[in-house]
Amino acid sequence: MWWQKYLGQPYDERENDCMDLAVKVARDVLGLEITSPSYQPTLKDQARALQEHKDDLCARIDIPQDGYPVLFLCRRRFFHIGVYLRTNHEDWILHADERSGFVILTRLKDMSLKGYQFEGFYQWL
Repeated sequence: MWWQKYLGQPYDERENDCMDLAVKVARDVLGLEITSPSYQPTLKDQARALQEHKDDLCARIDIPQDGYPVLFLCRRRFFHIGVYLRTNHEDWILHADERSGFVILTRLKDMSLKGYQFEGFYQWL
């Protein structure tokens, strides 16, 4: 399965934060070259850049597809990005999670338990 190679990769705010992971998956899995907005390597700046540039990077969709981005709100104001996948008849989010310290797989329905509020399904532009 395409997503397994990302699991367990260390979280690194300079090289492997949630935005970096989503861009890697877009390139590796979808064959898309996405230019990430520039930001200081801090969680707050990454979240702000994602919020400010999301409309330039992606468009909301109703039906998610494997490898496509999913956006979440964290503490109702900061954005977090993950990658959608469906396996074993369930919706999952692959994401680089700072608190865990690495890339993890979380059921979409359980993201709220980690403090993430679902914002929407997207596709890259």
